Amino acid sequence: ELTQTRRQQPEGHIYPMPTYFETVTLEDALDKNTHRIWTISEKDSVAKALRYLGKYRVLSIPVEDKENKHHYKGVVNVADIIHKIVFHPIFSRSEKDLAEMNHEKFKLAIEDEILSMPVSELIGSRPESRHLFVFNPTTKLAELAEYFANGTHRVLVEAPNGRRIFSQADCMRFLSKNLSHDLVEPTVKLTLEELGMVVGHRNMVCLQESDSALTGFRKLLSRQWTRSQITRSGKGGTWDLSALPIVDTKEQVIGTLSQSDLRGATIDDLETLLLPVMQYRRRTGAQMAQTLVSPTTTLAEAITKIVKAKVHRAWIVDEGRLVGVVSMTDVLSRFSPYDFSFLSYFLKSRL
Repeated sequence: ELTQTRRQQPEGHIYPMPTYFETVTLEDALDKNTHRIWTISEKDSVAKALRYLGKYRVLSIPVEDKENKHHYKGVVNVADIIHKIVFHPIFSRSEKDLAEMNHEKFKLAIEDEILSMPVSELIGSRPESRHLFVFNPTTKLAELAEYFANGTHRVLVEAPNGRRIFSQADCMRFLSKNLSHDLVEPTVKLTLEELGMVVGHRNMVCLQESDSALTGFRKLLSRQWTRSQITRSGKGGTWDLSALPIVDTKEQVIGTLSQSDLRGATIDDLETLLLPVMQYRRRTGAQMAQTLVSPTTTLAEAITKIVKAKVHRAWIVDEGRLVGVVSMTDVLSRFSPYDFSFLSYFLKSRL
């Protein structure tokens, strides 16, 4: 397991000390577009949760206590549902056997054993759904970063106009508006190569275009890629990959499979999990355009691209070939006292 430590100033590199997030609060970062809270009852079904996640275009939704609607029992997120689906016993058969399975029998099994299940049975099945953290607007973003380091992707804020969701994406948008700040500019003017984000194709976890969507989602949530974290407070947590690049035979990026691809899924969408991953994405109406950057792209340019495209990452390509990724997590860790990026984990795990 990795121990979270305060970022030190590496010789020959520029990192802001004190970090930018130690100088700003949640109140500074909140704006009128910060998410209102969409909730679901603990008695509601997994099918309804999927519909809500798709309708409101969010990756998680708080679960209300049936006895007290102002109290939350936990959170259900897309990863909980994906894990329940793709590792369900019905999918433990070979893909050939599944393809030959009676259509109505398959739909009945999915409906009865997964989609009709109350969301309360998913709470706590994965680490992030066990807790819903609440912060005051005066909290420094540096303190929030410790929770991001612990595997949390979004928190509740007790704002003057009511509770609001604040996510890593909100934090990224705030950062994109402050790229010229004295504690930000020295870092964002560096290229992705200078920042060490180019790791080479052989070190990337990828999907081949011939892989099925089922194989892709299983690989995405495989324990092989799960990271364990411990913060200074002693709290532990785990992270999963949130997306995988899809590459062709020339190792060029042709698509992305992400956890968000399953939000809003219907029973018919679940039947298409056996299709090749790119065909699955076309059938389900997933966004096909990719956000690509190069090793010579500056961090400021990458941040701007990610925020403008409303995605969580950009793939780094060199002459068309995949050589790295810059994610919101990687970016935010640059301005935090805690280095919680996947890049840091990857480099340390290889020592």
